[in-house]
Amino acid sequence: MYKRNSLKNMEHCPLETIDDRWPLYLNIKKRTILRMHTRAERILRKKALVKVEKTLSKKRYKCLHEGCEELAVKSHSQQKNGPLRSIADDNNKVYRLDDDLQRSYELDKDDFKFNFALKGIVESSVFPGFCNEHEKLFSIFENEEITGNNNQQFCALFYRTHCYEKSRKRREVDRWSQLSKDFADIYGGPQYSIDTAVQAHRKHIRNTSDYQIKIAYNMIKNGDYSPLTTKHVVIPKNLNVSCSSTINLHLDDFPAYAAKHPDSPLPGFTFNLLPGKQNTHIVFSWLKEFDTYAQWLNEAIENEDQFERFLNRFAFCDSEDACINPTLWNSIDSEQVIKNMHHTYVRGKLADDMIPTIIEL
Repeated sequence: MYKRNSLKNMEHCPLETIDDRWPLYLNIKKRTILRMHTRAERILRKKALVKVEKTLSKKRYKCLHEGCEELAVKSHSQQKNGPLRSIADDNNKVYRLDDDLQRSYELDKDDFKFNFALKGIVESSVFPGFCNEHEKLFSIFENEEITGNNNQQFCALFYRTHCYEKSRKRREVDRWSQLSKDFADIYGGPQYSIDTAVQAHRKHIRNTSDYQIKIAYNMIKNGDYSPLTTKHVVIPKNLNVSCSSTINLHLDDFPAYAAKHPDSPLPGFTFNLLPGKQNTHIVFSWLKEFDTYAQWLNEAIENEDQFERFLNRFAFCDSEDACINPTLWNSIDSEQVIKNMHHTYVRGKLADDMIPTIIEL
C-alpha cells in the first residue's frame, strides 16, 4: 500500500504514473523545492506562472486528426449544446476545476490551492483538438441520440476522448517545459522533479495516447469497430454531472503495472457521462486487447450498488474533468472532492468510505 503524503514513494515512482494531476501534488516536494522560498522568489514564481498561462492561452496547435495540417479550433470534450447545457444553471454556467496555475498559486502560503470555479459552458471543457472539418466527425453522436448498438458513435466518442487526453498532456509538456527553465533561473539550478514530469507526459503521449488514437483512427477510416469493447448504460434522469475522461483499468494499483511494462500502453478505458434533460447516457469503451483487465468493470456495471460507487469515483476521484450543476455542487463537501482528486501518491489508496456520493442512481 502506498503511504499517504510519502515523499519517498513520489521520488521512486515510474514515469508513467505521473498524470495530469501532477500540479495538484506539486507541494509533495515542499521539503526540497518550496519550503525555503523567500518572498522575492515567490514573487518571481508568480510572475513565471502568469507568463506561462498567458503563453498557453495564445498558443495555436494543429488538428489532432492524422495527416491534417490545419489549425485546431476550440473543441469541446463535452458538447456545449448537449450535456453542458443540460446541467447548466439559468445563466448557462457550471462548476468545473480551475487548473490555471497562476490563479491557484497562493503567494503568501507559497502553495497551490485548487478550486472548482463557476464558468460559462462556452469556456468549459474546451481544448485545441480539431479543425472545423474534422469536428464534423463527432456530429454522429452530438446531433443524433446515442443508441445501444451504434459502434460508429462509440468509436467516435472513444477517439475524441483519447484526443482530449493527448491535448491535455501536450499542454502540460509545454507548460512545465517553460516553467522548468524559468524556475531554474529563479532558484539557480535544474528542476529535476519538473523535468521528470515532462518526460512522463511525453512518454504517456507516445506509449498510450498515440497508440490508442491510431487504433481508433483506423477503425473510423476502415469502418471496422471490432477492436473496441463498449458498455452503454442509460439512466432515466439527468444526473447533473458531465464528464469525459480516460481512466486506468488498474486504478490505484497502476504504478506496479507501469513498472513491469515500461514500454507498453497502459490499459485504460474512456468514461463519458452524457446527461440530457430526460436521460443520462454513460459510455465505457476500451480496446478488446484489454478485456482481461476490464473484468472487474464489467462486474461493477451489473451491480447497482457498485455501479453508483464507481460512477462517483470515476467522476470525482479518478478524473478532474467533471462539470457539475451549480445547485448540486453547492450542496456537497467540495473540499473532500478536491482532496480526492489528488494523485494516488498524495491521497493514498481510496477506500470506499472516501468516495463521495454525489451522483445518486
